[in-house]
Amino acid sequence: EYMKLISVFPAIEEWVASTYGSGSDELFQVLITAHDGYVYTYNKSDALKVDEKIQTFTNKPASLGLFMKASVHSQFNEYDQAQDLLKQCLDEILDNPTEDEKRLIPLCYNSLGYVVMEYDLEGAVGYLQKAIEYNNKYLTRKQGANIDPLVNLGMVHYKSGAYLEAVKYFNEALSHSQQTQNIYKAALCLNNIGLCYLYSGNQVKGIRVLEDALKLAEEHSGKLSHLYATTLQNMTIYYGNLQEQDRCIAITKEIANIYETLL
Repeated sequence: EYMKLISVFPAIEEWVASTYGSGSDELFQVLITAHDGYVYTYNKSDALKVDEKIQTFTNKPASLGLFMKASVHSQFNEYDQAQDLLKQCLDEILDNPTEDEKRLIPLCYNSLGYVVMEYDLEGAVGYLQKAIEYNNKYLTRKQGANIDPLVNLGMVHYKSGAYLEAVKYFNEALSHSQQTQNIYKAALCLNNIGLCYLYSGNQVKGIRVLEDALKLAEEHSGKLSHLYATTLQNMTIYYGNLQEQDRCIAITKEIANIYETLL
């Protein structure tokens, strides 16, 4: 869907600016959507240009632009640049945050945890715990906000091979996802839980959880979706362990058909 949208973003931006004003909330929302579209389609230069415009909004935290730029660098695996921008953002807002900045602080800590996870698991845990701490301190809707840091904490333990410890965090994130009716995140959590059980040796429980994930993926996005295909891909681990090669081949063909349709 983003591929369809990015070609018309400049025209939409121009129309919204002329209709509602260059500093309007309507234009701000268009730019946020444009940022996401450019990031998800790996258009780095246009994403950063949009982030420069976001920083010009005087009624929004100036630090938001830094956070958005960090997300661009993170998407392109430029973790040093992302980490520097996130720390700069926190330096600017931690001492006396506005209401908008209070929502930004845990997002920065969660992003830092994600960024350093590849090379500093202990440091990642510290940042992610800070994200949850500030969500609980500042936000009234804590459950939805804490899903991402809980998932990332699970990923830290998953990467270290502590699969059953990871399951605890994924289950907590799953609970928050279910309570906030976030079907997409719930399906992702179930995928992670299923993989943990598979890799820890509990094959039966792993495939059962992945089957639940597949049902949720279909409910959320249908059978022709990245989420559905990802879940199928994870299920091939189970059938591969059982040396059911024909089943693996059939699933792989189904996955290929899904991506061919999506493209």
